[in-house]
Amino acid sequence: FFDLRQRNVGWNMFDLAIIMSSWGEDLIRFTSLNASALRIARLLRLARVLRIVRVMRFFQDLRLMVQGILASLKPLVWCIALMLLIIFCFAMVIIQVMIIDMSEHPEGDYAQLIVHFGGLLQAMYTLYMSMTGG
Repeated sequence: FFDLRQRNVGWNMFDLAIIMSSWGEDLIRFTSLNASALRIARLLRLARVLRIVRVMRFFQDLRLMVQGILASLKPLVWCIALMLLIIFCFAMVIIQVMIIDMSEHPEGDYAQLIVHFGGLLQAMYTLYMSMTGG
């Protein structure tokens, strides 16, 4: 168990520390009801959560996938920013053309056009919905 030539000696020592902290917590709980001793017991209970570290070495593939997803978040944010910029530009153009057309032909029926392109945010939303098929 404590042979220093074993490759798992570190994990064995870690397990021993977790077990000893559990025993210490039980000892404090049964011998004393002091408030500071209860705080120490809570800290020892939190130390047991660290046992998950040992299990994490079995999830190297999962860790690799999560790292890949996290690494792709920065390009995803830039892609969304570029898409919003393009939608913004096209919405501005459409609103400008709509205003020019409405001023040149005031007798036309523009009710549906105003519903979908009445403002900048409405125009951007309409363009987004037309892009995504919604």
